[in-house]
Amino acid sequence: MKQKKISLKSEARRNYTIIFTNMSLFHLGFNLISPVTILPVYVSHLTGSNILIGMVPAFVQVAFALPQLFGARYYERKKYAVPYMWRVNFTGRVIFGTYGLSAIFFAERFPELWLVLFFLALGIFRGGVGFQSPGFTGVYGKVISPTIRGRVFGYTSAVGGALGAVGALIAAMILGESGFPEGFGVLLAFGGFFLAAVNSTMLLLKEPPSEVPSEPPGPIFTVFRRFPSVLQNDIRFRRYIIARTLLGWGTLSFGFFAVFGIGRYEATAADVAIFTAILLASQPILSLIWGQVADRTGPTIVPVFAGLLSVAAAMLAVVAPNIESFAIVFVLVGGAFGGYHLADFAAIYQMAPSRQLLTYAAVFALMTQPAALVAAIAGGWLVDTVGFNAMFVIAAALSVAGVAAMALVPDATEQKDSARI
Repeated sequence: MKQKKISLKSEARRNYTIIFTNMSLFHLGFNLISPVTILPVYVSHLTGSNILIGMVPAFVQVAFALPQLFGARYYERKKYAVPYMWRVNFTGRVIFGTYGLSAIFFAERFPELWLVLFFLALGIFRGGVGFQSPGFTGVYGKVISPTIRGRVFGYTSAVGGALGAVGALIAAMILGESGFPEGFGVLLAFGGFFLAAVNSTMLLLKEPPSEVPSEPPGPIFTVFRRFPSVLQNDIRFRRYIIARTLLGWGTLSFGFFAVFGIGRYEATAADVAIFTAILLASQPILSLIWGQVADRTGPTIVPVFAGLLSVAAAMLAVVAPNIESFAIVFVLVGGAFGGYHLADFAAIYQMAPSRQLLTYAAVFALMTQPAALVAAIAGGWLVDTVGFNAMFVIAAALSVAGVAAMALVPDATEQKDSARI
């Protein structure tokens, strides 16, 4: 019996290490191709449409969210999820890396075509991550104790952000020398291939088996039948979704900050990489704080503070007199993004009954992310119609509304039943 306990503890430590490594390195690779700074500026070289430029961050989120419905249904039938997760992720990331290589040679010559191919490759990449996300949620719940999930998530975000900040400084040198298309192509290619390699670390995980339902799965539309009951019966979750939707609309300005800086302050591509480094460097300390707050008070307090940071970022962009003060915007954006990400992750685990975890994750994604894409498109339209400053003020007002709505969400600190090692 004693030897068995030692073996279980050893397996738990191994799994913790693998999860920590995978999530930390994912943050590094993904932040090198930041959808807030790097990707919108890359798209601005391919098109002058503010709608397309501004929708990049939201497109990344929607491409991640929509496949989760199918992924949740798929992984509910799998005793072991990791091998299937690896195949989906590896394929999408290699495709995106290959697109980056092609951009080096063809993006400048055929900008319209490579713009279309960009969104296609990005959609496949993020769609793959989204499809496997319910599987990862289940695996994470099986191998990480409920009492430390927020902190583990915060620590991985902190380490990944710190590593990503160093990588962004390297990216600044690459973009400073090459710019478009070579520099951006190198970053996209490296990001895709690096993330494909990181994905393979999950194959080392000792995954506990999941209980597979005995009844056969029904048609896909039956999954939607669960949505009304979840939203009707769980007032806390319903209010959280409403508040997060408003806060998500408040981030419509985020995709424009880097492009705005290029126009107002004549920032270079290397400056954009520096903005990315600043954004990432702000996440480690704040991610540690967010993790502690989520574990101690519940996840609903974190997005309140994140929303206030979103307000401050938008208003500072309006009044910043020079590029040095404008750079502080990215400190605030980094803190806000980290807070939203961790809070959503923690909220689903806290609010969902253990048997409905994947359903709650799918409901949340499908109720919030498409609305964010609509808001981003509206943001581009606002830039063309009333200008950047007015759009930033509107975004700040939406964040204020989201903060007020989040304050009305009932909180609870009890832990949900979950499998442990």
